[in-house]
Amino acid sequence: MNHHANCLFSSILHTVETELNPKVLEYCLEQYKANPKGVVKSNHGGWQSEEMNEGLIHEELSNILEQSIQKVSTRKIELQGFWININTPNSYNRLHNHPASHFSGVYYVKIPDESGSIYFENPHTFEAFSEIQSYSDQFKYDSTQYHYLDVSAKEGLFIAFPSYLKHGVHENKSESDRISISFNARVIE
Repeated sequence: MNHHANCLFSSILHTVETELNPKVLEYCLEQYKANPKGVVKSNHGGWQSEEMNEGLIHEELSNILEQSIQKVSTRKIELQGFWININTPNSYNRLHNHPASHFSGVYYVKIPDESGSIYFENPHTFEAFSEIQSYSDQFKYDSTQYHYLDVSAKEGLFIAFPSYLKHGVHENKSESDRISISFNARVIE
């Protein structure tokens, strides 16, 4: 008997390790200082900026998109907007997705140890709960078949994923702020 398992219709997670421009952190802190109230989106505690679509961060994110996803796409990928997240100690981001975009992602700026990782919920968890539970840990690892999956953050890491994927960020258990930039992008037809 010959057994082979293929993963069908998987969701793609793009990761890019970059050299973080020190001006990005300065920009994030300036935005916080200019509007310390911020907005509430998926954040529970902490701070999020209004959505923006210009300047240094726009250029940085657009360049990374161009050097990564754009290289494997036959269509133009355009940055729609971005916002800054400052997760203070004990804050986190609730499970959510990003309607009205095709790709979403995060760019990590300042990541203290134990400041919380991003996690993704399997979009098939409801339908495939028993199936996923039945697999051995090794098979789950080899096939990335989990109910949810954590991805560790580090400074300069850029992650992009389909906007339909529900994701959240675990609680910041450090004594320092975690700073990241989230974004949405779309495929131009």
